[in-house]
Amino acid sequence: AHGLRMQLFRGQSKFGEAILEARSIVTKFPEDELAPQAQYFLYDLYRRSEEPEKAAAALRTLVKNYPKSEWADKARGILGRLELVGKIIDLNFTKADGTAFKLSDHRGKVVLVIYWSSANPSSIQVQERLKALHDVYHPQGLLIIGVNLDRGRPTFEKALAGLSVPWTQCFDG
Repeated sequence: AHGLRMQLFRGQSKFGEAILEARSIVTKFPEDELAPQAQYFLYDLYRRSEEPEKAAAALRTLVKNYPKSEWADKARGILGRLELVGKIIDLNFTKADGTAFKLSDHRGKVVLVIYWSSANPSSIQVQERLKALHDVYHPQGLLIIGVNLDRGRPTFEKALAGLSVPWTQCFDG
């Protein structure tokens, strides 16, 4: 019953009530198979309520109390991303011509990294649509980098031949 009420309140954006139900599940029935999901819902409810500290704490509790659950796997991934906030990320790729691209060489610029594959036609179409954005903002410092996810260089080169965009394309296989 708690689980149904929790989901009902969550669906109605009644986050306070949903939080009470989720807490009820994890405190009264910590061994129940629904408990890890309820703990994950606590994270989501705190996030939606714009309480980031409580949301992160809910994720840490989930990993601690239910480490082998699929919900803990999701929580670990989210916590990893949260740890990146405010940190400088350095990405390194190999350009189509074989030279190196380092994101750190472009500090101070807005860099849009778009990942694409010849197996995903919509990812190629997105790049074609980004031309207008590039034309307007590149003179102001916008840098777009395409990173191909194909497995073989011949596949990448064939796809690249049909792509008419003015920015750097990278491929690391």
